[in-house]
Amino acid sequence: MKKVYFVLVAGFLLFFTSCDEQNYEIISEMNNIHSIEIVYYTAESDSELGEFPVSRNVYSDLLEEIEKDKPAYIILKFFFDSEKDQDLELSNTIVKYNNILTQATTGLDPMKISPDSVLEKLSLDNISFKSVDHEQIVLPNDTLLSSFAGIGMVDFISSNKNEYLNFQLISQVRGYYLPSLALKMGMMITGSEPVYKKDSIDLGGKELLITNGMFRIDLSEPHLLYKTYSFVEVLNRNKGDIDFSNKIIIVFIEDPAVRNVKSKYGKLHNAAEIVADSINTVLKQIEWNVNQHLTNAWNGKLLVASSCEASAHAMRSMVSG
Repeated sequence: MKKVYFVLVAGFLLFFTSCDEQNYEIISEMNNIHSIEIVYYTAESDSELGEFPVSRNVYSDLLEEIEKDKPAYIILKFFFDSEKDQDLELSNTIVKYNNILTQATTGLDPMKISPDSVLEKLSLDNISFKSVDHEQIVLPNDTLLSSFAGIGMVDFISSNKNEYLNFQLISQVRGYYLPSLALKMGMMITGSEPVYKKDSIDLGGKELLITNGMFRIDLSEPHLLYKTYSFVEVLNRNKGDIDFSNKIIIVFIEDPAVRNVKSKYGKLHNAAEIVADSINTVLKQIEWNVNQHLTNAWNGKLLVASSCEASAHAMRSMVSG
């Protein structure tokens, strides 16, 4: 029987299991659909904005500043389950743009139980497979819940030694199948609903390869792949200094307490990087499916490589030219 552990640090959940099979590789290559960048709250740079968690008004101002560049998407990677005085202002800012997403998790005790009607609205059709069925979920509070363009799960799997193992593309809550942020991003970009198959999830004719229900992601070298900025750098930028146009922007906190997820290479990752890596891998697989079909010379049909090893090799070949 698997043992399950939960650790909560600075508002970020790490989900642990005693499973020891590693389903990832360290590959620092950016997809060619939307570059991903991260905006961090840091105590050193952003103390003038107040201690973390900052006022909801700060998030509103930050969103307005980023949206000036017309980014593809913005992900607020925080749990907005508690009620705050500025929730309505933040909600109005989020609703004004149809490209802002946030996260949910099954591993924390929620402040209130979400009704099945809410789960039904967030759930996927054409999905049915055996998985752990959770009873609880942490979602944004009632004021903010319907404001976001999308909500995705962030429950990845690690060992009891804090070593990253696997990424869940889909989570199950009370019989409803809910997409991860990575899958939700792929759905929004392709305009397609996922269809579950034995070894893959079909997304508009593009395959996302899975192994035993888990999605193999490419973990990036920490600090290297994604450009990063502080809240204050963004809020006080001069025109032209930073350009977020057509990019995916993840907003999170940078702190040693949340940079504690190990990889088999001895690297320390934080949750924003892992979410960024999961999205980046989904987009690379979408990209690979579009550009890397192989023609069968004997019957003229299109062949698609189906194994994880073939997919990884093809993605490396595509990026390196």
